[in-house]
Parts: sequence; structure tokens; C-alpha cells
Amino acid sequence: MFEITAKQRLLIFGACFLLVLLFLVILFGEKGFYDYMFLKKQYEEIGKQNLNLEEEGRKTYEIIKRMKTDLDYIEEIARQQLGMVLENEIVYQYQSQEADAESQSKNNGKESDQKK
Repeated sequence: MFEITAKQRLLIFGACFLLVLLFLVILFGEKGFYDYMFLKKQYEEIGKQNLNLEEEGRKTYEIIKRMKTDLDYIEEIARQQLGMVLENEIVYQYQSQEADAESQSKNNGKESDQKK
């Protein structure tokens, strides 16, 4: 076999050290692998936000378009959001059973306070 001299050992050790150093720089250095992965994840998240905003913009555009042209839609919005009714309409409002139970318990509490 052949013998490795001290100079060759030093050269091999130096080369291995440089390779390890290069590997660490690639992984952890500025613009290294970890920065790349972080930026890639951030890019994907921004892409998802962009899609959501585009969809929201389309919906808003459709609502505005309908409000400009569709009188029935305007009436529907006025009824739902503003509680508006037509001139000769009668509106019946019903309480839920939970609301009835609450109002009865409040009334019972007031009656017992008045008796004292």
C-alpha cells in the first residue's frame, strides 16, 4: 500500500474542513437553504391571501353591479339590513322560546322585588 504523509493529511483535513464550511454556509448562510424555505412558505401564504382578496373583490364588484342595476336587489337589501317595509305591509315579529323564557324570568324577578 501507499503511505500518507503529514503534508497530504493536512491537505485532506483542510479540504474536508472547507467542504463542511461550504455545506454550513449553504444551509445557514444569508440566502441559504433555510432562507429559501422561509421565503417559499411566505410566497405561498401571500399567494393564498391574494386569491382570497381577488375572490372578495369579485363578490364586491357583483354586489355593486347589482345595486346599480337591480331594483329588486336594492329592495331586498333595504328590507334585510334596514328593516324597511312597503307602505301597506304589516310585519309580525315573533320571539323565540329562549327570549320568552328570558322575559318571563325577568318579569318574575321584578314581581318578587315589588312584593317585598
